[in-house]
Amino acid sequence: MGKPDIDTLDTIKFRMALEADVDNLIQIHLNSFQGYLNTLLGTNYLKAMFKWFIKVDSALLLVCYNSEQIIGYAMGAQDGYSRNMQKDLLPNIIWGMLTNPQFIIHPNVFGQFKFRLQNILNVKSKTNDKIKLKDRIIHKDNTYALVGLAISPEFRGSIITFKLLKEFENHVWRRKFEAIRLTVYKFNASVIQLYKYMKWKLYFEDKNTVRFIKTKN
Repeated sequence: MGKPDIDTLDTIKFRMALEADVDNLIQIHLNSFQGYLNTLLGTNYLKAMFKWFIKVDSALLLVCYNSEQIIGYAMGAQDGYSRNMQKDLLPNIIWGMLTNPQFIIHPNVFGQFKFRLQNILNVKSKTNDKIKLKDRIIHKDNTYALVGLAISPEFRGSIITFKLLKEFENHVWRRKFEAIRLTVYKFNASVIQLYKYMKWKLYFEDKNTVRFIKTKN
């Protein structure tokens, strides 16, 4: 991968997402995450999910755009966000499961159901309270989660992805967090290469996923 000139793309701008953007964000999401569990819950769930990230003060939903359209988005929240989000969106989750049977037959559905149920019931895991790195321990209270990053198909493979990720990182650092973490499926090789190139460090992997972290210093 050639080194991108991250600071030269003048036609792309960034701003916080508005509720008026949600339909466009859903379309980008559907094009980017086909077959993912949250996509299989349907557009009703996706609409509620994006609105949650727009409305919650501790969350962040950033969009990039040019003079014609929204090109992509990056969204995240303080680590531990999932518990509150699952509670708030529980009716949308149930409705999505009932109206989208393909969700039930997804191979990861039972693991995700267990995880979401633990969140709703406020079951805590000691291993989730901190991230152990070689040189330090990062606590959840000081960590932000990058939940999703997506670009419209016609703009993929361009410098825009680098610009969007860098802008998201800068927003998080301004909020005084110590680290940002994310999870990527192993089959998504190009995305894994992106985060490695942008100096994110792999700190955990299992059969299906890898987890990356980036620290401020």
